[in-house]
Amino acid sequence: MLRGKKIALVFTSALVLSACADQVKETTETITQIRTEETEIVAQLNELQQLETALQKTFDESLASDEELKTFKDGSAAVFSNLEERRTLADSIESALEGLAETKADFVAFDEETLPLDQMQAIGETLDLFSENSLTYLAAYRDSLDKEEELLTGFGADDATFDTFFAGIEAINLSAETNQANLAPVAENLATLDAQLVELEAAIAAIGTEGSPEADSSAGA
Repeated sequence: MLRGKKIALVFTSALVLSACADQVKETTETITQIRTEETEIVAQLNELQQLETALQKTFDESLASDEELKTFKDGSAAVFSNLEERRTLADSIESALEGLAETKADFVAFDEETLPLDQMQAIGETLDLFSENSLTYLAAYRDSLDKEEELLTGFGADDATFDTFFAGIEAINLSAETNQANLAPVAENLATLDAQLVELEAAIAAIGTEGSPEADSSAGA
């Protein structure tokens, strides 16, 4: 009977260890997913910046090819295509943020006690801040795009003057500066997230080391 109980206890222990190993593996896979989604969002944010830079060249070309600014009035100038590309990209970033929020929910749901749960919870909070600041940035960015379109269209109005033109340029530049300021917290969140992920990966790697045959040999010695 005692022998049978001992076998049962060992078997139960094996189940617990197996469950632990599964959660460690799933956590590692989820970290990879977070990194992948983060990289995608960063790439899209950078693309947004590149389109803003390209706007200046597009704007100059539109002016050179249409001195009367008729294409600004009817919305066919190339600058408006640039605006639409940025709107589409902003929508894509928001969609990617929704996917990251779902991954974060799965990530903080792990409850295996051998995992560094405090670190994981901290990462979840950073992801929440990143999402919140990114959405704030995107909301303001969309407003600036609407204002930008209104100003560019106004350049081709019948009653437009040089004052209209220069005031519009100044307003567009001011919006760009505001957008950059709104992006600063997002960049800070990303820096924090990357550092936290590196620390977490090291902690999880240590868990794997503790359960390795080499660690068991050291413990026995």
